[in-house]
Amino acid sequence: MGWRPMQPGDPQGAYPYLLTLGSAGPHGSDFSYRSADSDMLGWACERASGIRIADLVSALVWQPIGAEADADITCDPLGSAIPDGGISATARDLARFGQMLVDDGVARGQVVVPEAWLADVRSPEPGVRDAFARTDNEPVLPGGWYRSQFWVIPGPGGPVLVCLGIHGQLIYADRASRTVVVKMSTWPDAQNTAYLLDTLGACAAVADWMSRTAARGAEAAP
Repeated sequence: MGWRPMQPGDPQGAYPYLLTLGSAGPHGSDFSYRSADSDMLGWACERASGIRIADLVSALVWQPIGAEADADITCDPLGSAIPDGGISATARDLARFGQMLVDDGVARGQVVVPEAWLADVRSPEPGVRDAFARTDNEPVLPGGWYRSQFWVIPGPGGPVLVCLGIHGQLIYADRASRTVVVKMSTWPDAQNTAYLLDTLGACAAVADWMSRTAARGAEAAP
């Protein structure tokens, strides 16, 4: 993708690279986050639909949520989009995506994501949580899990959906308090546990304030 100079022996493109990877373990074993899984999912979507992933996202998500600006996606030297990252979008449009999650998959009166699919993300089968709990992700996101491209963490009113990018980028969608937080960031390191915990704590504080403010407003209403 041009993020570093090509080295001798490097596969020519993302899909040839994916073919060099193996499995981290049998299905149903401990959770392991691998960005390449998102690339494989994008590849499967392209093969099933016959449509490029960028065009699929545009038609099925970006336009229906009412995005006001185009988004860009990183491509490999062959022109294949990279679903696992490298997407550039405005904060307002990312907030629109988060709002769609809070609204159970609906945007502008149209179903963008099936409500049942999001319900499964928020309340998956027990094995999903168990697989996460056995890993070193548990001390960082206690009580959390990963499901269908979302990190999920417990909140006072129910599960919170979190989209985590490298270098601190984040979408935080708390359905219970109807709070969406978007964070654009350029941390020096791709991942920083201390920064992440501070960020999630700040998001939770915002959600709590929003919830208490809404409750006071409801009490004051005639």
